[in-house]
Amino acid sequence: MEKEFKDLLDQAKKLVDNAGEEYDLAALKAHLAKMETEDKWEDTQKELYHLYGESKVEIEKLSKKVGEELNDIMLKLTQIV
Repeated sequence: MEKEFKDLLDQAKKLVDNAGEEYDLAALKAHLAKMETEDKWEDTQKELYHLYGESKVEIEKLSKKVGEELNDIMLKLTQIV
């Protein structure tokens, strides 16, 4: 009976050890996934800032062109009258 109890105790200890290892592994995987996500967000954020900067410059150019075209139209209209 004592041997069976000892065997059960050993099995329980192995199960607890394995569960602890699995928990540690899961925690490590979660930490690595978090770090990878943060890195990806940094890269995406840089790309978005770059695209925003390009778009801002393009909008400023287009706005200036539209203003010039409106000015030309107004000058032509005043010359007709």
